[in-house]
Amino acid sequence: MGKLTCQVDAQPDVTTVWLRGELDLATTSAVRTVLLKCLADCPTGLIVDLSRMTTDSDVPMTVFTTVARRAMQWPGIPLLLCAPTTSVADRLSRGAVARYLTVHPTREEALAALGSAVASSRTVRTPLTTGLECSGFARHVVAEACAAWGLGDLSGEAQLIASELATNAARHASPPVGLLAAIRGVFLHIVVRDGSPVPPPELSTLPGSDETSLADHGRGLHLINAFATSWGSMPTAGGKAVWATLRIHPRS
Repeated sequence: MGKLTCQVDAQPDVTTVWLRGELDLATTSAVRTVLLKCLADCPTGLIVDLSRMTTDSDVPMTVFTTVARRAMQWPGIPLLLCAPTTSVADRLSRGAVARYLTVHPTREEALAALGSAVASSRTVRTPLTTGLECSGFARHVVAEACAAWGLGDLSGEAQLIASELATNAARHASPPVGLLAAIRGVFLHIVVRDGSPVPPPELSTLPGSDETSLADHGRGLHLINAFATSWGSMPTAGGKAVWATLRIHPRS
């Protein structure tokens, strides 16, 4: 990454990224890739420690706003900046970053701000094969998660979405493939990551009625679109994450 290095500490709940060196236009793309990869792992929160980062311009700082906007769209993960030096803090306060992100003086204060979110988080991760059994295994994992988390009313839709995401990855993507199910806020997130950078096709480009074509090129995406609250894909380092969410219904 040239003059800037990233150190990632992915704990079960909160991921921390330490940036060391100079952030400039040449290094923003690599920083964005690292942060998006961290988001695709669906932590409860993502903290970026700026205590050893420098910059000579306000422009590269917009990488944090770009990633924060993606995090707001999916998967709703809070992105917090912490421990900036005085010069970096001044640049943050002057730019658009301050309108989208909270900057904490220390990492400890950033962790404290995530307290309630960490306490309510639930996550299950598992690798998937690319064989015929991947669909059934994905259903099984999500069914058990929904039962453990008291989400029986969502289990059917969640299993269908997990099955279709896993099947699409097995047919069209590259290993390694992994499944993630997580509760974040008021949503159940289902994510399948794979080793192919090619995003899923747009629904508008898929065939609408031919059964053979649909079986090969997108019946699963149409089903996901019909049942999910929202869905999409996100590039990661070495591949992509295809995700879908279901809104958790409040209990009466």
